[in-house]
Amino acid sequence: NLPVFKVKESSVRRRYSDFEWLRNELERDSK
Repeated sequence: NLPVFKVKESSVRRRYSDFEWLRNELERDSK
């Protein structure tokens, strides 16, 4: 159980969710 791995994974997941939010915003604006 590596804490560093957990921290990296959570940061990647957060970045991905931010990207999803941004993509949703762009799609909403284009409609």
